[in-house]
Amino acid sequence: MKKYFKRIQKNLKTIFGRVDKITPLEVYVVVFVIASVIFVTQYFETQSEFRFIRVEVTTSEWANSRDQNSEKAPFWISQALEVGEVERNARGSIRAELVELENYELTDDQAQIFMVVKLMAEYNQKDQSYSFNGRPLLVGEPIEFKFDQTLIPGQIVDNNFPSKGYDQGEFEVTVRYKNTESWFREQMKAGLVMTNRATGEEVAKLTEFRIEPASALVATSQVGNQLYFEKSNQLSDVRAKFRVTAQKQDGNWFFAGRQRLRVGNKIWIYLENITFPNVVIEELKYVPETNI
Repeated sequence: MKKYFKRIQKNLKTIFGRVDKITPLEVYVVVFVIASVIFVTQYFETQSEFRFIRVEVTTSEWANSRDQNSEKAPFWISQALEVGEVERNARGSIRAELVELENYELTDDQAQIFMVVKLMAEYNQKDQSYSFNGRPLLVGEPIEFKFDQTLIPGQIVDNNFPSKGYDQGEFEVTVRYKNTESWFREQMKAGLVMTNRATGEEVAKLTEFRIEPASALVATSQVGNQLYFEKSNQLSDVRAKFRVTAQKQDGNWFFAGRQRLRVGNKIWIYLENITFPNVVIEELKYVPETNI
């Protein structure tokens, strides 16, 4: 330690050109000032602040997949999550809280789940970036939370969720489900709804439908390596109209998560007892009055 202070004293004499002796107290003062400057610089370079993000709950494999319907959340997770659950740090302080939840039943095995999480993020002023648990808060990045001892994996779909939520609007959406079987058509009736299981709110309602001749060809026979196609008399198209609630994100309208409403796009609609999977939007009309 003495050698350390003597070296600092020698350097200070060289820098300031002082002839008189520099005392250990002056060295302490200089070291304290330098340490304070470094501390203050680092403290203000990185700060903690609350931030809202939106996350789709997925299996870990889905985070590396580009197919949004490939790996949805296991159904048991949809039953375990509730608004108000928190993650705490080692000191017991809340570092993440589940504030909004969308939960759509897909099958007996899978669910589609979106969470809005309020978390304590680290903001780096130098590169103007946010991070959580050492990982960047960027759209597409995987993220994990531990809510009530349950590990929830997901992927960030919005890293700047508005604190007041998205703007909402109502649309009439007309879709075509090609080559349906008779059992499916027998289950259809006007008034069937799709709900957010987390809140019980309706997000889609089947208002009307029409059965039409099948438009797609199906393989009916094979001779050698040659397949022969024709329209089936046992299959029919369903042209259905829905009233749906959509959310406006970055200037576009999305339905039930990340499904963009645009003519020609494919969407999934999960009703009480039947599902319209990957059906093409044929018509789309904005409804000014929001009354689903």
